[in-house]
Amino acid sequence: MPNAEQSVHWNQAAGPRWATLADRTDKLFGAVTSALLKFAEVQDGEAVLDVGCGCGVTSLAVAQQAGTVLGVDFSAPMLAVAKQRARAAGLSNLRFLEADASIHPFDRQRFDLLISQLGVMFFDEPVRAFANLYGALRPGGRLRIACFRGLAENDWFSVPLAAARKIVAVPSPGNPTAPGPTSLADPDHVRTVLRAAGFGSIELRPLNVLLPAGTRAEAVQLFLRVGSLSRALAGASEDERAAVNAALEEALRDYESSGEVELGAGLWLVSARA
Repeated sequence: MPNAEQSVHWNQAAGPRWATLADRTDKLFGAVTSALLKFAEVQDGEAVLDVGCGCGVTSLAVAQQAGTVLGVDFSAPMLAVAKQRARAAGLSNLRFLEADASIHPFDRQRFDLLISQLGVMFFDEPVRAFANLYGALRPGGRLRIACFRGLAENDWFSVPLAAARKIVAVPSPGNPTAPGPTSLADPDHVRTVLRAAGFGSIELRPLNVLLPAGTRAEAVQLFLRVGSLSRALAGASEDERAAVNAALEEALRDYESSGEVELGAGLWLVSARA
């Protein structure tokens, strides 16, 4: 089954934590959301597919402008938050689907626009996945996604992992295009995948933002619960976790201003057409 490991991770490990922290992570990635929405140029009446919609922040925002929005994710805990938010907002043009977007049989040529905020980097077979999504777009339909660049361009990843590496064994990056948050970091790889899936007019635009992670104490707890560091600490002892906590709090001093930690993140805004 494609993406089986990712499905387990986002339903049993990461998903419940991200769901609990939805309001905090919305604030954390607020600058990314704003940039993606501007980049997407959603038009009145459009049918929009939001891939890897998570807790629904992008889906809800797009539904204010589009005709209809379908948010897709295979994390049931995160979708539960998204659905509750949609009910509270009274958005009748928005619905959510629990499914693997890489293989789900979408209605062909149904959507005018495909968007994704940090939700398309985890496919086991990216060409197959994007080809499936291509089939869901109408001729001339637009793809607009935000994805991370490499570790070296993302303090959000590198700073916590560097602090932990002094105490616990942090896995080496391995295959840079393997499923994970930076699998689409190489622009040539992105172009190759999208072309093979059928897309044309492919462009990548760099986006650099600061991610506000709260006070140092709040930032440490956030990193211990979500992101690459949480995975690296999966088998750590309580003593090791405490030592990483202390090392990370010290490392974050250099990124603190006016009582709040801000870490740089480098992303791509990717556009393409069906």
